[in-house]
Amino acid sequence: MGIREMTWDINCLRDYAVRIETKNNDNSDVGSGFLFVPQKSKFIYIFTALHVVIRCFYRTEAKLCFDWKEQHFECGKTELEYCTLYQELSREALSCCPDERVREIVDNMIIKLELERQDGNKDIAVLRIPGNKLAQYSEFGKFVNCIDENKEVYDLPFCGLGYPNRKTVAIKLEGTCLQWDAKAELLTCQAQGMESNFVEAMHGFSGTGIVVDCGGRLVLAGLVTSCSREEMHQCFEVVGVSQILDQMKAMGWEVPNKMGQGKPPEDFLDRVEMFEKDLQLMEPDVKEGLRNILHGIDRSGTPEERAASEKFYDIPRCETERIACPVYWKGRYWTICICKILNNSETDNHYQGRDGKSLEIKYICTEGNGEADIATVVASAIMQNVLGDQIKGDSILVWQSAKSPDRNIFSKEKLKRIVGDIASGNMHKVSERPNKTGYDLMNGEMKEKDYGILHINYLLSKLEDCMSMDQVKEKIREGLEDVWR
Repeated sequence: MGIREMTWDINCLRDYAVRIETKNNDNSDVGSGFLFVPQKSKFIYIFTALHVVIRCFYRTEAKLCFDWKEQHFECGKTELEYCTLYQELSREALSCCPDERVREIVDNMIIKLELERQDGNKDIAVLRIPGNKLAQYSEFGKFVNCIDENKEVYDLPFCGLGYPNRKTVAIKLEGTCLQWDAKAELLTCQAQGMESNFVEAMHGFSGTGIVVDCGGRLVLAGLVTSCSREEMHQCFEVVGVSQILDQMKAMGWEVPNKMGQGKPPEDFLDRVEMFEKDLQLMEPDVKEGLRNILHGIDRSGTPEERAASEKFYDIPRCETERIACPVYWKGRYWTICICKILNNSETDNHYQGRDGKSLEIKYICTEGNGEADIATVVASAIMQNVLGDQIKGDSILVWQSAKSPDRNIFSKEKLKRIVGDIASGNMHKVSERPNKTGYDLMNGEMKEKDYGILHINYLLSKLEDCMSMDQVKEKIREGLEDVWR
């Protein structure tokens, strides 16, 4: 996901910020929510933290009060539908219980979420409200995309609007997304400008939508759920939306679109001109031979068919969706073409080097904030655990970018020197040293394993003087040996 800076007007986020107050016989609680209004829908939806609204699940009379921009509206329990990740809180489950048991279930859930801080990844709820509660709701036709929490958003600046400490005016919450904890299923974010009394300042921000800018598009990364009472670094946890979206679908509810669910290009080879530009300087027999191989690859598996098993390494984060990007698929087809020429196979992606090593050829599309700068690309691959963890050593990386690369090739020895510079913090354009638990760049795997990287343009340029496909095969081998010097 490519990102330069937070470019949107804060007023844009006001279209989504909702103040929520739960009123019951005991007390009232105030939190925040994030609005979703599908076009031509009979309903409006509000995403929030479960602990913000859970007290309205009591059997005793309760109501929710909402403030959106200048509008105020209220909903009693009979007007309100809700979706959570807990079966015991469903309408069906609670309707079978007497009032005392309902209160016991809800109170135990409050203790779990607020006091014991358990199940933070399930501290999310969606409210469904009749659309006529919101004046002009039918004209509200925009909504940010959601993002799958498996999609890396760390290091991205975020922004949100919420209602801390019972305020009636939306307050900005901004900072940086730090990391996604796959085990806890929570995103950690760090706020800015809240150094003093941080925990107190965060009260009421629960349920605030955390939004990042991906290629100029607003993307909902998750909802504020909690911060530690001992927190010293302005950090708080954000719950992702994927699980609740699945639950909403199961209930037959409308859901927002997810970023990353674009479709691969159709009739790819017939539509794009990029391949013809690659082939235009090659001799007629070679041009025809390569064109036949490319069309054979397309017949054996179109981009749409290949996408199911494709690994879209996000290094660096891309401004578009790689699955739908012709630039990505052009480089992917050429890489498969190389394997077909070398091994007469589209699936065998190994090259037997002259030193006897079996080298795996891996394709990465590096368009994004790397701007085709190879040092930034390598640093991004290391910091995102791609080199070493996802792509093992003794590999040759074939990379593609829409922009002209700063260099076409880095041999394994040059690449290792770059890694040394990155590890020591001396690399130009790389602002921080990688910090990977259990993985020492210079004394760990990178000391024992080698990588080489070349741009697809490097190989294609070597084919321009070939007169036959036999010469093409030899030139490809020569190019791969160049990167393995």
